[in-house]
Amino acid sequence: MKWFLNLSTRIKLFLGFGIMVILLAVVITVSYQSITSIQASQKKIFEEDLSISASMKDIRYYNANIRAISLDAIVASSLESKKSILEKGNRYEKMNDSLVQKLLELGKKTPEFLPKLQEFNSIRTVFKETRNKEVIPRIFAGKIDEAKKIITGIQMERNKKIETIIDELTNIAERNAETTVLQAGLQINRAVFIFSTIALAALLLSSAMVILLGRTIANPLKEISGISERVASGDLSMKIGSDIRRDEVGSLTKNFDKMINNLRNVTKEILKSVNILTTSASEILATTTQVASSATETASSVSETTTTVEEVKQTAQVATQKAKYVSESSQKAVQVSQVGKKSVEETINMMNKIREQMESVAESIVKLSEQSQSIGEIISTVNDLAGVKQTLEAGESIRILTDSISEAAQAATQIAASSQQQSVGMDQVAQAMENIKQASTQNVSGTRQAESAAKNLHDLGSKLKGLVEQYRV
Repeated sequence: MKWFLNLSTRIKLFLGFGIMVILLAVVITVSYQSITSIQASQKKIFEEDLSISASMKDIRYYNANIRAISLDAIVASSLESKKSILEKGNRYEKMNDSLVQKLLELGKKTPEFLPKLQEFNSIRTVFKETRNKEVIPRIFAGKIDEAKKIITGIQMERNKKIETIIDELTNIAERNAETTVLQAGLQINRAVFIFSTIALAALLLSSAMVILLGRTIANPLKEISGISERVASGDLSMKIGSDIRRDEVGSLTKNFDKMINNLRNVTKEILKSVNILTTSASEILATTTQVASSATETASSVSETTTTVEEVKQTAQVATQKAKYVSESSQKAVQVSQVGKKSVEETINMMNKIREQMESVAESIVKLSEQSQSIGEIISTVNDLAGVKQTLEAGESIRILTDSISEAAQAATQIAASSQQQSVGMDQVAQAMENIKQASTQNVSGTRQAESAAKNLHDLGSKLKGLVEQYRV
């Protein structure tokens, strides 16, 4: 039976339907032969047996009429009536001649009829000649007794023989007809037997083919259909039978089993990946939450730092303005010291003014000393100028005063430049802090987006995990 399983589905179907076609061809052949045989039997019955029997009966009828006509002509009184009666007998003779000729033709097809037909024809010919040459001339000659003697004598014996042959031929024709009918019945019975046998064989073979095809094709396909329904419901734990078949059903079963194994392996890998994805998403979500908190705190710190830097910037600008004022005052002091060479008294007066101005500058510088180390140097220089003033008051030379004022002017210039650099640096720091603030704000926004994305990723991983867990592997 293994060889049948290995046949392709096309060959299986061709084999099953081929057997049905062969049986149908046998039925058609037997039916044609039976119908042809029955038709031939019917033709033989109607064209030969029944025709011979009917012709014999007609000949008997005509022959009896001819004999009766001869007797009627004997008793007829007038010549005209005799001629009329005998003319009627001649017509019957011609009919008999036609029937006998037909029987002779049929006798050639039926050998058993031919000897009797020939004997019948010879007797009838003699009977006809005797009637035409001996009986009718005597009737017309008025020799009634001689005519009666011939009619009741030799003609009667010949007529009896004719009747006997007619009976024999009729019996033979009827027996042949009965035999033909019997043979037709046998042929019908034979055809019915063949039909019944073939029908039974066709029924058994078709039932066997249906059962066999059902087991080899329908049942495996039904099994695969049930497995596909279980796969559709998420069950990948089943296994298909490992029967090795080389037909289309075997190939389908093998490929379907391979597909389930691949789907099972892919589902396992997806399940592992989903578990990893879910864990990673949870960790990313926690980390992103922490980063978001840190970014918020950083943004707050940057805002506070920016505010502080802005305040320092404003203080530095005030210090710069006052340093410029000190520088200008120092330049004026230099000019005054040069003029003081000409007049000591003018210098003393100028120094008094300078002392007043320096005291004002000293007060301003004292206020700036808390913001910058360079401002401390200004205060030190002013103190030196105050000492110089005291020296001038004690009568030191104007040269010392001039040098000191020049040094103070240079120091004031350096302080002013330093204050300008400090102001520029504070501007840069303020700009940098502003950039840091903007970056921190963007970082907070990006961190919030990352937190939202991590949350969505975590939810997606949970949904995917729930979906994959529906499959039992």
